Amino acid sequence: MGVNMPARTVVFDDITKYDGVQSRHLMPAEYIQMAGRAGRRGLDDTGTVIILCKEEVPNQIKLKEMMLGTPEKLSSQFRLTYAMILSLLRAATVSVEGMMQRSFREFYQICQADNHRKQLELAEKEYSQKCSTPLPAHLAPLATFYDTAAAYIDVLNDIMPILLGQPKVAKELVPGKILILSAGPYINQLGIYLNSTGPRQTPYKVLVLNTIEQDPNKYNFDLDESWFRMLSFTAMYDGIGTEEGTLNHAILCIAPKNIIAVTKMTLKIDASLIIQDWDKRQIPRFKDAPVGSSCAAAVQELSRVSHAVRTGASTLERISLTQSLSITTGEVLQSLDKMNKYKDMLESQKKSTDIANFKTEFAVVYERKQAERKRDKYKLLLSFENLALYPDYQRRLLVLRELNYIDEHDSVILKGRVACGMGTNELIISELVFRNVFTDKNPAEIAALLSCFVFQAKTNISQQLTDKLKEGVDAIKAIDEDLTSIESKYMVSQFEGQGERLNFGLIRVVYEWALEKPFAEIMDLTDVQEGIIVRCIQQLHELLIDVKDAAVAIGDPKLQAKMLEASTAIKRDIVFAASLYTTARETVIS
Repeated sequence: MGVNMPARTVVFDDITKYDGVQSRHLMPAEYIQMAGRAGRRGLDDTGTVIILCKEEVPNQIKLKEMMLGTPEKLSSQFRLTYAMILSLLRAATVSVEGMMQRSFREFYQICQADNHRKQLELAEKEYSQKCSTPLPAHLAPLATFYDTAAAYIDVLNDIMPILLGQPKVAKELVPGKILILSAGPYINQLGIYLNSTGPRQTPYKVLVLNTIEQDPNKYNFDLDESWFRMLSFTAMYDGIGTEEGTLNHAILCIAPKNIIAVTKMTLKIDASLIIQDWDKRQIPRFKDAPVGSSCAAAVQELSRVSHAVRTGASTLERISLTQSLSITTGEVLQSLDKMNKYKDMLESQKKSTDIANFKTEFAVVYERKQAERKRDKYKLLLSFENLALYPDYQRRLLVLRELNYIDEHDSVILKGRVACGMGTNELIISELVFRNVFTDKNPAEIAALLSCFVFQAKTNISQQLTDKLKEGVDAIKAIDEDLTSIESKYMVSQFEGQGERLNFGLIRVVYEWALEKPFAEIMDLTDVQEGIIVRCIQQLHELLIDVKDAAVAIGDPKLQAKMLEASTAIKRDIVFAASLYTTARETVIS
């Protein structure tokens, strides 16, 4: 329990706590928050913190970690709700994008804004220097090839970590597995998978044949990985492998994006001996040591396989990375579709790269496009589109348009104005109002049905519902399914940690309470604690007021009257008592 006032001395009865999941030591931030109260400003030069050792002295390492450890990073809990979006669309003073930009979630981007503006100025200057003249007409096909290759690489970088992380694919990555990779200057090379103990960004250790040739051409830009990967898409670099017999090799740590394909071929190797041999010969005094037998055998076998594939003597069957995905909708499937589309486009554009002096001609296009890409990158970083929640905002706008809460110009219309007034579950409650679900229900039934939006506890008691209540429950479930379907269509997901949207566990209890049954009687209908029931009914009263205001907005006096009657029926007795403590004193007669 935290101390909320300064004191000369703070005493910790215990340095462990139960956080709802497990019993653990105090976090550094928790300890500092409580221990920091020791010492009164202006009265004490120092403060004293005492930890009681009831059984044994705490572990010194744990104490040091608790007192001097790095506090956990603060994470923003800012979320965009439909009601917030609608309210901001109606307001003239601040936009949705402006609100997102001011949130703590975007703190890092705000800190980097000045640096991004300086980089944009430099990028604009470089772009004006390199792209001041129009691109020659004969290079237009290569410009198209660059755009397609860049788009393909972007999608590939996003999708490969997901594909390689699938359990079925991960099982295939055993020592000795033959991979096809493009990493730096190693273009469309065969590699032997060793293990995945590399750094976090480049976890896969692979053995490749060291066949890098010095490029005689001189360019006005640095030869980066993007340059080599684009060259790997051309017919010029279709060949895999090297000449047979070489012992020159390298061990690389590569990222998932560098793996083009996983084949079905696996060589028999001892990965640990190969890595030990490589590490030993990286030490200067062992650099001329002979190659170990295990490593030499692996290199010879890889050289043989590479030569056979390059000459067409054999082919390597690839493992389908996409078949292991049990996904039928969503962003991953869209990314796969994009990847296949760009791959087909690259195949059709290969003929435009089959020209004399291709690398020299493509270098002109590449330099201009890279300057343009750098400029666009910093423009994006300074735009609203770079906000973390911007994609979610755009998806939610699509949902609101389809449901007619806003028009094509993002102006809020009647349904949207009603939803603005709802504190929670704004869409489904608004749909209940506009679909006239409450028209044939009495006030007690309306209150009971709306309780599904405020009740969050669990109950094991089965309820006996009237026909009207069952009909209402079915109507609410149907609307919820409709909304879920539309949200799935536009890939809108629930917030992290958000519970179920509907909970019908207290319908009968609220129904009986609205019919003026005593509190003691309704307690016999459920296993939910009294305090939870009181809180639920109090929150339900606020929701009934919101729905009453919605009835006023749409001009439905009958619904308005029912809401008033329902709120009056539940606002009574112990549930809405000002205090559960007796305040009146007995009069003493002497």
